[in-house]
Amino acid sequence: MGIRQQAARAFILATFALTIYLLYLVFRPFLSAIAWAVFLATAFYPMHGRILRLARGRETLAAVLSTTIVVALVLFPAAILVSSVTQSVGSLLSDAGASLRAAANDQPAPAGSPAVAPGPGGGHRVEIIEKVETALSPWIDVSRLDLEGVVLTSARQIAQIAAAQGGALLQNALWTLGMCAIAAFTMVYFFREGSKLLGAAQDFLPLRPADKEAVFVRLYEVTRAVFYGVIMTSVIQAVLGGVGWALAGLPSAVTAGIGMFFCSLIPVGGTFLVWGPGALWLFFTGHPVAGTFLGLWGIGIVGLVDNILRPFFISGRTRMHTLLVFFGVLGGMAAFGVAGLFLGPLIITLFLFLIEVIRRDLFPEEAAPPPAS
Repeated sequence: MGIRQQAARAFILATFALTIYLLYLVFRPFLSAIAWAVFLATAFYPMHGRILRLARGRETLAAVLSTTIVVALVLFPAAILVSSVTQSVGSLLSDAGASLRAAANDQPAPAGSPAVAPGPGGGHRVEIIEKVETALSPWIDVSRLDLEGVVLTSARQIAQIAAAQGGALLQNALWTLGMCAIAAFTMVYFFREGSKLLGAAQDFLPLRPADKEAVFVRLYEVTRAVFYGVIMTSVIQAVLGGVGWALAGLPSAVTAGIGMFFCSLIPVGGTFLVWGPGALWLFFTGHPVAGTFLGLWGIGIVGLVDNILRPFFISGRTRMHTLLVFFGVLGGMAAFGVAGLFLGPLIITLFLFLIEVIRRDLFPEEAAPPPAS
C-alpha cells in the first residue's frame, strides 16, 4: 500500500471518528429518553406482537396503540401521583408556614394547625420544641437554650432556598415532561421498525451469524429480567412503605405507597423522598415516637428490600451472579441515572459475552492428543 493510500485511509478513519463524536454531541441531550424508549419497547414487545395480530398487520396502527398503552401504564399513574403529592405537600407547607409565623409573631395559630401550642403569657410556641425542652430539662438548663429561635431561623432559610429554587424545579419538571414525550415518540418507531433495526444492528456486528443472534437473545433476556425485577421490587417497596405509613398514623397511605413506587426508581433519595418528609412532619407535629418508627421502618424495611430483592429477582431470570447484578444496578444508576437500572446489567452482560467470544476465538483449547495405539 502506497503512502497516498495510507494517508487517505488515515483521513477517512479520522473523519469517521470525528463524525462519531459529533453525533454523540447531537444525541447526548436525548440519550436518556432514547434509552428508556429502547427499554420499554423491548419489555413490552410481546404485547406489541399480540396487538399487531389484532390490527391485522397494520404496523403503524399497532405501534401507536402499543405506545399509548405503555404511556398510560407508566405516565398516567405518575401524573396522578404528582397531582396528589403536590396538593398534599402544598397543604402541609401552608399549615407549617402559618404555624411558624404564628409562633414567630406571637399570634394565635390558625384553626386546625397542630404544630403550635399556647405558651406562657398567652403567646404561642412550636409544640415539638416544648416537648424536647421538657425531656431535656432534668439534665440541662433549657432556659439558656434558644431552640425555638434556631428552628424559626432555619425554617426561614429553608423557605428562602425553596423560593429561590422554584424556577429551577419548574424547569426540571418541564424538561422531564419533554423527555417523556420524546421517549413516547421514539417508542412508536421502535415498535414499528424494531425487527428491521435489529437486523441492521446484527449485520453491523463483526461476529459469526450464531454469535450475532446469541448476543441479542442474551441482551433481550436481561432487559426483560431487569424490567420484571425492578417492577416487582418497586411493588414490594410500595406495599411495605404504605403499611408503615398507615401504622405511623398518617393519612393517604395508598397515595404514599404509589409515591414510593415511582420514587424507588430515582437513584438519589429513592423512597426516602416520601417517607422522610412524613417522618419529619410527625416530629414537628408533636409525634416523635411515630416519626421515629416511620424513619426506622423506611431505613430497615423499605430501604433494605431495594438492595436485597432487586438483584435477587434479576439474577433469577438471567445467567449472571447476584453480586454482579447488585453492582450492575447500583453502578449503572450512579453512572447513568434512572436509565442505569437496565444499562448497568446490559453492559455487564455484553462484557461477559465478549469474554466468551474472545476465549473461544483467540485462545482456543489445545487439540486433544491422539489416542494411544
